[in-house]
Amino acid sequence: AAILAASESRNDRDVLINEKLTTELRPTLFLAQLSNLLAGNISIVHKVTGSSRTFMGEEGAGVAAVETAAARIRSGQSTHILVGGAFQTEHSDMLLGYELAGYLHRGQWKPVWQRQGAEGGGVVTGSGGAFLVLEQREHAISRGRKIYAELGPVVSGRARRPRGELDAVIAALLKQAAMPNGKLLALSGASGAHTATIAEKAALDAN
Repeated sequence: AAILAASESRNDRDVLINEKLTTELRPTLFLAQLSNLLAGNISIVHKVTGSSRTFMGEEGAGVAAVETAAARIRSGQSTHILVGGAFQTEHSDMLLGYELAGYLHRGQWKPVWQRQGAEGGGVVTGSGGAFLVLEQREHAISRGRKIYAELGPVVSGRARRPRGELDAVIAALLKQAAMPNGKLLALSGASGAHTATIAEKAALDAN
């Protein structure tokens, strides 16, 4: 409706279409995926305009979203971006897949680091979401906004677990992150899967 209304007062309708598509169109038009439905809802609720991207692929999607957002801001393509991710685990088909593979933890709940040796594969699924406003420092200062944290390197990688590459890949990621000396707070997204958790804990203990 907005495009039709604007076209009544303009003759450059090809330019108008491109303007609307890149600045005002929200991803609610592309609801073939639930990820787009979520992105569209966030755009509407928070009145977000401009381009948007939807990443899929569980944990990797969240890392890729932050990585891409940071790269756009650092290159000067954007001044501020709303970026985040959500994961919904209450799907019977997904839980069945984990169960058939023997990944789910059995018995009473235990913290991630205490599941080694417990019955089952150690995985306890959970749903959650987190979103950040990433912004150029100069842009935030000009708006008089409080800066809560500074984003350092965003690193990601892949490992072929059957080949025993996980330990080395995690250690390499921590090295790329160039963390400062001293005690640091680590917020882990560890699933509890036995093999992966052993590798993750070993890497954290070594650093």
